[in-house]
Amino acid sequence: IAVSGMAMAEDPKDQRIAELEQQVAELTAQVREYQRKELVAEFDGGEVRAEDAQQQYAAYEQMYAQYGFSLKDSGMEDLVRQQVVTDMVDEKVVLFMADRLGIAVTDEARAQFETEASEAYEGTVRMYYDQYFKQNYPVEAEGLAKAAEYLNGMGYGYDALLDSHIKSYLREEVYKHVTGDVAVTEEDIQASYDELVKGGEESYKANPSAYENARMDGTLIAWNPEGYRAVKHILFKFDEDQTARYGDLVEKKSAFETEKTAEPEEGAEKREDAAIDADIAAIEGQLDALYQELMPEVEAAKARFNDGEDINALIAELNEDPGLTDSGYPVAANSALWDPAFTAGAMSIPGIGGISEPVRGIYGVHLIYYMADIPAGAVPLEELRAEIEATALDDKLEKTYSGQLDAWKQELNLKIYLENF
Repeated sequence: IAVSGMAMAEDPKDQRIAELEQQVAELTAQVREYQRKELVAEFDGGEVRAEDAQQQYAAYEQMYAQYGFSLKDSGMEDLVRQQVVTDMVDEKVVLFMADRLGIAVTDEARAQFETEASEAYEGTVRMYYDQYFKQNYPVEAEGLAKAAEYLNGMGYGYDALLDSHIKSYLREEVYKHVTGDVAVTEEDIQASYDELVKGGEESYKANPSAYENARMDGTLIAWNPEGYRAVKHILFKFDEDQTARYGDLVEKKSAFETEKTAEPEEGAEKREDAAIDADIAAIEGQLDALYQELMPEVEAAKARFNDGEDINALIAELNEDPGLTDSGYPVAANSALWDPAFTAGAMSIPGIGGISEPVRGIYGVHLIYYMADIPAGAVPLEELRAEIEATALDDKLEKTYSGQLDAWKQELNLKIYLENF
């Protein structure tokens, strides 16, 4: 009976404890839910606060605005917000994993970072004092103090610089930890080559402009369209006065040609075609005279080439086209990038090693040299092996690192709350 009475006495107490525990759990959940509204992301070990993300977004917004670009007007607000959250999450996860992996800043590295941060901070304070504070604070010590106060308030103080150095170091060490054993195989190289060939054919087959721009930009080319040749040239360029006269004559000629085909305004009489043709002929005569101003130099260079002088030496001495490189320009009959006169002149040369007749272009007069044919189709792998291997390694490093980062996010139960941003 005594034992039974004791159990009956304890039951209400145990029940009350359970009720209180349930209330605490519910209250904790409510508090956590309230706190979660202030986050844009959280994971087991870290979080990204909405106010920090908003501050970073505002910095991007201001940066774009300096170039006259509005994120709001362009409809890019959501895209940039997503990128801000992604970048901040990546950094938080990587720094968390650095600690878990036992990756830390060495004493030697920290000392170096402290020196670099101090020098950078002092230099920035000095620059701000000289440019913005010196006029109002002629006493240097006072002005430097005000400049330092301003930079610290903007988040660009010594501590922020040191923190940036340390985080950069830790991110780099984590990257090395993840990718240190990555190497490319022959299969990786072949796959990267096959992908580049396929992409080139899809991009360039029906788009001469894309192909020509890619070659001029230094893009690695693994597939060439048909009909292309590589050419160099000597450009005898119009000077400033000749350029102005050329532009004026072309504009007048275009106006006369438009007049010839256009209907006259109401009440106005249309001039006779013969009169308009006479005006056009007069303009063409003036253009001929303008080009003739360059011809003595052009003919002299052509004669030197025909006498056996090396084309590359002539180009180095006489060419006025700063964009010409040793690989020359890719030109085909359907080229889209070049002055039509230049294209026609380049395609008029009958054989490799030959030079064109003087070509009148929009920049002056060209003598064009036919360097070589560009073989159509896939460029052999062996000609591109070094570049392809480097590309394949970069791709594999990126995939390995991003794959590990994604795995960590899943392991750490990452949750994103864009609705709070």
